[in-house]
Amino acid sequence: MNVPSSRRGFTLIELLVVIAIIAILVGILFAVFGPVREQARQTQCMSNLAQLGMALKAYRTDHGKYPLAPFYNTTTQKYQGGFSALYPDYVDDKSLLICPDDRNIDSAPKEARQRNYSSYNGQVTAIDITDEETWKFDQADYIHIETGATIAGAPTRTYNFGGYENSGVDCHNSDPANEGYYPYMTSLPLWLTDEGLRRKHYPRLINRHAPDITIVTHCIHHRGQYNKDTEQIDLILRLSGSTEKVNRMAWQAYGAGEVSKFVKQRD
Repeated sequence: MNVPSSRRGFTLIELLVVIAIIAILVGILFAVFGPVREQARQTQCMSNLAQLGMALKAYRTDHGKYPLAPFYNTTTQKYQGGFSALYPDYVDDKSLLICPDDRNIDSAPKEARQRNYSSYNGQVTAIDITDEETWKFDQADYIHIETGATIAGAPTRTYNFGGYENSGVDCHNSDPANEGYYPYMTSLPLWLTDEGLRRKHYPRLINRHAPDITIVTHCIHHRGQYNKDTEQIDLILRLSGSTEKVNRMAWQAYGAGEVSKFVKQRD
């Protein structure tokens, strides 16, 4: 005698409901884990910066000065100056030179490491591994806040050798054939002299006696992880070795004719 089975399969509607519930849960998990992953990347980036800060001080002790402003040498096909100058004598792990949020080299991570590329030297986009010219820093025109001078076609560097303008770029032009890489200005800005400060207080790495409050660089690669410009953060490294998160908009805010806190780098 056959006994009717009480088991039955899922209906199409039930399957769709289950799939919808799973999709909702996955969406919730991504919403939760996304910020967690970004926090982990920021923590790694701050660790990179702290270690580079220590290496920079060691370089200063040995050479009596800080590394020159970075540039890309198309002949040697390597970056020189800036944080790239720390490899291999002061940094033996090239991963320290690269921010985990740096998407500019996703298509060429191997080539970037071969060239001693550093996320913390400046902005490089649209890289073509067959064209050495594309590895140079992006360029733009700037009006320097301290002099009012227009600087055309300046490299977009975040390593602070000659001094930041208000966007956070060390926009001074440089001459790779000359070991100077001198800043555009030759005299101290009024915001220093008005306070009775001298060259030794100048918060630029061109000053070998730069004060500990000097910002060495700021990492711009975390900005894309935020939906709103007002929420974007940069990570900065000071000569003291301290690292901190700063709101990009507040950090760079300034009024007409003012030198921003970002430029002044004053506590």
